Amino acid sequence: MFFTSAINGDLRPSFFEMYAQEKLILALRPAMSFALEVLAVRQPLFFKLIPYSDECFLLLHFSMEWNSLVRSSGSISEGFYSLRRDSAKSGFEASSELVALPRKSIATSLLCNVII
Repeated sequence: MFFTSAINGDLRPSFFEMYAQEKLILALRPAMSFALEVLAVRQPLFFKLIPYSDECFLLLHFSMEWNSLVRSSGSISEGFYSLRRDSAKSGFEASSELVALPRKSIATSLLCNVII
């Protein structure tokens, strides 16, 4: 639900909502690092993962983005704001059914969202 644009009856997100969805995934890194440190205090097995927290975050981010792209045709933050991606082959008319993205689009999106 877009709070700022729903008042005007426009269902498109505002600039501030698009900016917030870009910053949403960046807030996950410190949260995951803190959770890993808490787990390491409680379970010594996780203590070995603390030096590899960046790699753990990359793996977590990759799996979450892949799952979101396959299931809802959008990234995690796009799904949070009820946005979705449509293939150019599906046409320009608005359709209510969810069309799965091609594998090439998913791979490109994963590369851009996670790796870059």
